[in-house]
Amino acid sequence: MFLTDLKRGLINGRMLLVVLIAIFLFLLSDYSAIFDTMTFADLKAPDLEGNTEAMEFIQSNGYNKYQIWLKSFSFIGILFPLLVMLPYSASYWEERQTKYQYYIVARTSLHQYVRTKFIVNGLVGGLAIFIPEFLYYIVITILFRNEVLAAPVYQATGPFSELYFSLPELYIGIVLLTHFLIGCTFAAMGMCISTFTKKKIVIYVLPFLLYMGTGILLEGFLGWFAFSPLQWINMMNSFHADPFIMYSSIILLIAASMIIFEYRGKMVKING
Repeated sequence: MFLTDLKRGLINGRMLLVVLIAIFLFLLSDYSAIFDTMTFADLKAPDLEGNTEAMEFIQSNGYNKYQIWLKSFSFIGILFPLLVMLPYSASYWEERQTKYQYYIVARTSLHQYVRTKFIVNGLVGGLAIFIPEFLYYIVITILFRNEVLAAPVYQATGPFSELYFSLPELYIGIVLLTHFLIGCTFAAMGMCISTFTKKKIVIYVLPFLLYMGTGILLEGFLGWFAFSPLQWINMMNSFHADPFIMYSSIILLIAASMIIFEYRGKMVKING
């Protein structure tokens, strides 16, 4: 059941759409931040022609994969919850509406069905953001220079930022893993919500509203920036993101979602 469910979550049109949208957002972010001004700069412009120092500065930054990667996330944070929930977070709701869950439970235990559904949904949600980020990183690694600049235009400023210069690949791996975990968290919240609603649109919209609403409340009104999910997504450029608060919150949210989903999933099944 686990592998079948995971295959259904990863190989579908919605996952492909999410990957394409995410990559487009990365490109759009990079174009506005670095491609337009540096990578595709007109080096024959009158103010640059003959200025070898300026030309080298522009080229070294504009064709550097670490600089490009660092500026790839300006827009992804806006649609993040929707992207991670779209592939599979409504699957339990859909199976409940079609009575497909009765067929599955007849072949396995109710506990195994609910637990597997929750785990697979979390993995799919995390991979929905991890896969396009990883693919994009591989592409820019192939196409651009792989060197750590001594004096780059852009620098990482958030948690673990000291690794950006000493061990950049490890730093990027930490960011990818963190985004994966945040994706798991919001996908879990979406599936948890699916046990309370009769409208499919609520499964996608409510976590997004919670994401934006809590960010505005925590940052704009309470000043608790470290607890805001908006800071977690943008951890590469956030002075406020605190690793302990961030990862503790992720664990607590996943645990709470799992407990609620298991209780509600079993209750809904029992009540028909």
